[in-house]
Amino acid sequence: MSPEAHERLVELDAVSREARAFYGQAAARLPASSLRECCLRLETAKAELVALLAIRLRGGPRVAGGRAAAPLREQLAPAFLRARRELTRAPADCREGMAWIEATMVDACERAASGSADADCRHVMAWALPMLQRCHDELRPGAHPT
Repeated sequence: MSPEAHERLVELDAVSREARAFYGQAAARLPASSLRECCLRLETAKAELVALLAIRLRGGPRVAGGRAAAPLREQLAPAFLRARRELTRAPADCREGMAWIEATMVDACERAASGSADADCRHVMAWALPMLQRCHDELRPGAHPT
């Protein structure tokens, strides 16, 4: 695996771990509803992605949080903070922030897949993109009542 591909996967792993933690917190705070169930599915999907990335990253080159991929973390950090605030103030209103997080992750995966000549990176993206797209679709307005 090339260092660039490894760096992309490391970045996606870090963001997926953050998303998994967020959706777990969201599911615990939301009342029983379809949005809570959606958060539980999102948490599970992120756990699956983290597990797949762990397999792909094992034994790869050690790259410390690189320049090319770091913007994804920087881009999503404020979104996670905002979504956590929304979750605390008005849990039913956090759907928009979660949809933005998922849309950003889908976009990052699409760019990683199209920009990589590395077979391992393309394999992970081929698996991750449909799963992330399903997560994003669940959060679109009107997908589920709150």
